[in-house]
Amino acid sequence: ERSPGPSMWKPLRRPARQASMRRSQRSLLSRCTAVTASAMGIAAALAVIVTRGRPGLPDALAPCYVASSVSDGAAPMPPHCQRRRLLASSAGAVVAASGRPDDQAARAADESLERRFTEDQLEKLPTGSVNPWGPSDIFMPNWTEGYWHVRAVLTNYSVPLGLYYLSNGGRNQQAAEKAIAEQRKRVGTPEEYDLRFMRTQSGNVVEDRTFNTAQRINAYAGRKVIKFIEYVDVPGNTREDALKRGDGFDDPLLSVLITFKGRVQKVFVTGFSTETSKGADGADIWRSSQSTRTLLAAPGSNYNPFAVDEEVLTEMRQEPGGAVTGRVRLLGFLNPSDELYFSAGSKAVTIADYALTFTKIQEPASEAAARAKFQSTV
Repeated sequence: ERSPGPSMWKPLRRPARQASMRRSQRSLLSRCTAVTASAMGIAAALAVIVTRGRPGLPDALAPCYVASSVSDGAAPMPPHCQRRRLLASSAGAVVAASGRPDDQAARAADESLERRFTEDQLEKLPTGSVNPWGPSDIFMPNWTEGYWHVRAVLTNYSVPLGLYYLSNGGRNQQAAEKAIAEQRKRVGTPEEYDLRFMRTQSGNVVEDRTFNTAQRINAYAGRKVIKFIEYVDVPGNTREDALKRGDGFDDPLLSVLITFKGRVQKVFVTGFSTETSKGADGADIWRSSQSTRTLLAAPGSNYNPFAVDEEVLTEMRQEPGGAVTGRVRLLGFLNPSDELYFSAGSKAVTIADYALTFTKIQEPASEAAARAKFQSTV
């Protein structure tokens, strides 16, 4: 007997076997949550696994991530990773989109980003729509413009709701403990890469997402693993929209598509906010919150993509003498396809904290050449 959907759907399984596979899938995916939020953004977390012999992912979890994201081989996805349906990801997008822009603005006004750097019991902010009357991107202060060499050190990794939410309700305690231990081994280990914050044609300083995403992924992988990365249009944030508001052909959009060997990853920014303040010593402080949804897929493999939700909190601080430091906090959340989604109450199930130091550098020669080539064709 087959389901009434498209011909690509698998035959329906008998109830007992189907229930068993669902339990196995939920177990693995719950354990994967512990790994997802541990690196510098979801892209960097997934990049860790493509490098054989590097710390950061238990062997028991590697097959799922390797087959689903950035493997450099053609390893098949194990059965317990195969049945996270695209329908679940779509349902999550619908739920997220239910927050109206005015509701999001009201919540953001009451929500101090500084508080979200220090507290452990944190709820997911409303996401799914960017206010068309607000900023089109995460605007940064003028002093951040340019190229920076960054040294990032993981300082803490915590599970604020306990292992219950990473161990399939306590049924896989040992695997969850192993996953968390692997992440905590990385505490104190530095990673280095370059970042670029650019001024758009309309005069705003924003993150160069394609450059920065590639830098982070390759740094955490220990080698170049990205074949291609590009901006992609999504409803409400397209190249046409950008040109209409005065931005240029090569200015950043909110979503990127990353191509690896045999794998693709699409990252959407589903909500954001910023704030500025002055430190007691006169330092200029800028903070941002960026909610993302990442879809992971292996085209041509007949495996459904699955989604990961997280919030990236960033703080940059310019001291009176000019030195720039920062910190990043990654909040990992369950999504509606997870068994314990409603029980978690939209609270973060993993938190990873990083300390950053920034050193201003000149534009790399390779980037200058690529930019000149692009501009000559426009």
